[in-house]
Amino acid sequence: MFRKIAATISLFTRIPIARWMSISHVDYGRTAPYYAIAGWVVGGLTALVFYLVDYLFTQPVTVAITLTFSIFLTGGLQEGGLAYFFDNLGGRHGQRFYIKNRTDKQIGIQGILGVALALILQFSILQELSPALVPWLILSGESLSRLATITLIDTNRYLRPKEGYDAAPAFGKLGVDGWLIVLITGLLPFFLTLRLKIWVAIAPLIAVRIIMQIFFKRFRGGVNFEECLATQQFCLIAFYLGVSAIPNI
Repeated sequence: MFRKIAATISLFTRIPIARWMSISHVDYGRTAPYYAIAGWVVGGLTALVFYLVDYLFTQPVTVAITLTFSIFLTGGLQEGGLAYFFDNLGGRHGQRFYIKNRTDKQIGIQGILGVALALILQFSILQELSPALVPWLILSGESLSRLATITLIDTNRYLRPKEGYDAAPAFGKLGVDGWLIVLITGLLPFFLTLRLKIWVAIAPLIAVRIIMQIFFKRFRGGVNFEECLATQQFCLIAFYLGVSAIPNI
C-alpha cells in the first residue's frame, strides 16, 4: 500500500518521490483508489499556506498566493486537463461538438480562457468566505472532488490514448477494495472538518459528476486521463459554489 500511495503522490504532485524510490508505469496504473489521498496532500499543504500567509496579507492576496502555490504543487496538472477539455469542445463550423480523438496537446485560446475563468471563479469564491473556513474548505474540496472524479473509470470506459500523451497511467477498475479505499479517504476530511450546515454543498458536486458522466458517455464513449483531471476541477468549483450559496456560513 505504501508504494501505491507514494506512486499516487508522485503522479499527481511535483513532490520528487520518484527520485527517492523506483516507481514503474505499472505502479502508476494502480494509483486510482488512492487519488483522494493526493487530495489530502494538495489540499493539506495548500490549506497550510493559506493559514500561514493570512497573517501577513489581506484575504484576496492570500487567496491569490494560495492558488499559485496549489498550481505549483501539482505542476498545473489539473489545469492542463481543463485546458484540454475546453480545446476539445471545438466550436468552428463543420467540427463536431466534441473532438473525440484529439492528439494535439498544444493549448488553444479556448483552453487558456477556460483555465483563466476557472481560476477567477475559485478566487472570487474563496476571497469572500470566512478566513477560518477556507483552509478546511480547500482540504475537503480537494479530496471530495477527487473521489467524485476517479469513480468515472468504473462507470465509464477508461480510454488510454493510442498516440500523443502515452505517459497517461493505465488505470484499471477500482473493484470492491478500491471503492472502499476511495470512499473512506475521499469523505473523511469532509465529515471531520466541516459542520453539518455545509454538507448540503456536496449536492452541486454530485450533480456535476453525473452531468460529466453522461457527457463523456454520449460524446466520447468513455473518459481519458485529461478528462478525469478536468472533471476534478469542475467538481471542485461546484463544491465551492455550493458552499458560497449557503447563507450565513
